[in-house]
Amino acid sequence: SNYFGSAELRKRINERINKNSFQSPLLEELVNIGFTNVWTTNFDNALELNYQKRDILTNKVFRDSDFFNIDLNKRINIFKMNGDITNLDGIVATQSDFEKYTDTHRIMLMFFKRELISSTFLFIGYSFTDHLVLDCLSEIKRHLDCQTNYHYAIMKNDHEDVYFKYFVQDIEQRYHIRVLLVDDYIEIPKILFDLNERIRKKRVFISGAFSSFESDLEEFSH
Repeated sequence: SNYFGSAELRKRINERINKNSFQSPLLEELVNIGFTNVWTTNFDNALELNYQKRDILTNKVFRDSDFFNIDLNKRINIFKMNGDITNLDGIVATQSDFEKYTDTHRIMLMFFKRELISSTFLFIGYSFTDHLVLDCLSEIKRHLDCQTNYHYAIMKNDHEDVYFKYFVQDIEQRYHIRVLLVDDYIEIPKILFDLNERIRKKRVFISGAFSSFESDLEEFSH
């Protein structure tokens, strides 16, 4: 940004990222799990395209006005915390953008904190180095004390960084994020597949048909 200028930076981002139609076993398993809400710091369209290929409808939420549509037809909500490639002026791409984030994304942060309180998150591919999530969790913890729920993260183990294990211990103890470390990213789709299998086993559909309707049938069926 300092070298090219903000406008030129966004132009270069658009030329490279807007063509991204990335597919991977990881994204396949994420779609299979059936999350109703997905949060991402990426502003490309890879997630949306992977849902679209399955004919699954989505809502992109990256502007304040988008929050009016989050219950639209029970679609999958994709919350794009750093903006969307279709709105280059609004993407969070520079250090200056991050510094102004609390002022420019008030509604996004408000809703994100609500979700952190009411839901359980699974963080994948997130390094926690931009402090966006940790700052929100820290604020929630200050107000709710020990009543905060736990979240989960899958992270690649960094054996070369001697401080990495302390970093993991810190986010586990202070932010209630339980971390599963893997030695290679290729392990993550397998973990998600196993998770998906367990979720499927907990889903039961019961159907019945009756040729006649007796007076006590309704009470019995409850």
